[in-house]
Amino acid sequence: MWYKENDLGCYWDNMQGISKFNDAIQQRREKYPLKHNKYKNIVDNLEEKGYYIIRNAISKEKIKRLAQELDNLIETGKYIKRQNEFEIVVDSSLLNTTNTPELAFDDLLVDVATEYFKTIPMIGTVNLRKSFVAKSPEEGTLLFHCDKNSTKFIKFFLYLNDVDLNTGPFCYVEGSHKQKFYDWKSKYRWNHSEIEEKYGKDRIRYLTANVGDVIVATTTGFHRGVKCAESERRMLTVNYVVHPEFWLQPSEKLDKDFYDQLPENKKPVADLLVKV
Repeated sequence: MWYKENDLGCYWDNMQGISKFNDAIQQRREKYPLKHNKYKNIVDNLEEKGYYIIRNAISKEKIKRLAQELDNLIETGKYIKRQNEFEIVVDSSLLNTTNTPELAFDDLLVDVATEYFKTIPMIGTVNLRKSFVAKSPEEGTLLFHCDKNSTKFIKFFLYLNDVDLNTGPFCYVEGSHKQKFYDWKSKYRWNHSEIEEKYGKDRIRYLTANVGDVIVATTTGFHRGVKCAESERRMLTVNYVVHPEFWLQPSEKLDKDFYDQLPENKKPVADLLVKV
């Protein structure tokens, strides 16, 4: 038995949660109606497969500056939120780095997300990290799972170095955002063999990309991280939403000076990040 896209069983949320999401997106659309369909082809592919890779989308120089800033923070131990054998994560990177805000508010990300939601959405969670080669067993986000952050949201992945199959690419099960097996909620983490048995090997995609490429995905579908086998991976992820993730007050903050310099059409993107 399979749940399909419009079945309630295809979502983590109950009916009340889906109703709250629908109210939130409707309020957003009334306030900020869509004024273009510039990236319809990207969004059509995203809706169908659950992911899309936009090649040569971002300035490589911008990416390299953030990669260098990340390495400098790691070297000094400044603004580190979490550190273990697998990764180092920067604390509140929108506030504590110079280059993250520019990338998170890039025109491409804002416009693709706007086309996806049919309104100007907001930035939710932002994550800047460096992942290491490690031999420990796969656990946590290295196992397949579906994000519970919202009924519907999208995540942008910006690799800060070229990523091949040996560098820990993002892994996604094509179409799983709109097709779930009947007992998929029985646990949160699923191993590779379990997912391959359900969906087949051909639907498991390893999304390799180079500096300047942007991956966008609907992570309510099954996905996981892959261990770095031979070399380290640096990555920035940015979530775009129409309400606070998990319906909780976000912890990410944005520098007020940066906000004040944003063009008026981008200020709504920061609604969850600053108090104005």
